[in-house]
Amino acid sequence: MDVRIQSLLRGARQARGDVVLIDVFTSTTLVTTLLARGATRAVPMISPRAAREVGRRDPGTILMGERWGKQLPGFHHNTSAVRASRLDVSGRQVVLSTTNGTLGILSAEHAERLFVGCFRNAAALA
Repeated sequence: MDVRIQSLLRGARQARGDVVLIDVFTSTTLVTTLLARGATRAVPMISPRAAREVGRRDPGTILMGERWGKQLPGFHHNTSAVRASRLDVSGRQVVLSTTNGTLGILSAEHAERLFVGCFRNAAALA
């Protein structure tokens, strides 16, 4: 096994093979919380405009987003994992857009398999 530790967006862009992307504060904790609550998909998007368009095309989609800690206009919720743990997202797609985490996830485009890591799922990834 070849383990490499890389950081920030540059590290995500350089990552190859099986990749664990760790963003412990927002995005990865939010993704794991949403999936644990029954969301069918947690879709990261960089552009709030593109996320809103997905929401317009599929009214059942839940939009969660922030920029620099402030909820994005036109989004249903901010990106608080605590808030997400109280939402009924069962059977629904959630589109999320954050300041840094979604960009990091999407920057790992060369990963063969991408796993998101946070304190919530650390034991499962070990």
